[in-house]
Amino acid sequence: MTGTINFEEIKRKAMNGQLTYEDAQAWVEELRRLSRETEQLLKMTYEATTDLRKRRKLYDLYIRFTLKNTSDLADKLREKGEEVAKDENIRSSFEKMGYRIMELARHGHRDIVFGMILRIFFAANKDIPEELSKIFQPVYPDDVFRTLLYSFLSGVFSVIAKTERKKEQGGEA
Repeated sequence: MTGTINFEEIKRKAMNGQLTYEDAQAWVEELRRLSRETEQLLKMTYEATTDLRKRRKLYDLYIRFTLKNTSDLADKLREKGEEVAKDENIRSSFEKMGYRIMELARHGHRDIVFGMILRIFFAANKDIPEELSKIFQPVYPDDVFRTLLYSFLSGVFSVIAKTERKKEQGGEA
């Protein structure tokens, strides 16, 4: 379902109980892609506008839209943190270095944090998730960067905590 979203077709399938999980998932992914593209287009538009009043209005629209996307990204990062922490090597590395990563992020050391996270994924022979690598782009101010990183880490730490509870209860991790 890439390209154009046919809302009428989606609505028809949903009303008839024919909308499958796969259809819904593809639709949501397409909406996310369009949202990212819209954000980029809004930024290009306000940057190219010379009329200061119009530029300010476009900038305000861009910021409102970006904040919504940032909120969605924080939710996605938490889910991604939970997902990657299912890998024992990644979970173990974050268990050892997670609080150090948080402290470095708190002090604004993005480059060191990025290096540590890259090392964790490289050692586990895994690709760094696209959503996670996106937060290191300079478009995010430090406070937003930290919030997004902490969202990812909260997902990782939740899996670590669940694993520890299982161990304490005598179950397999």
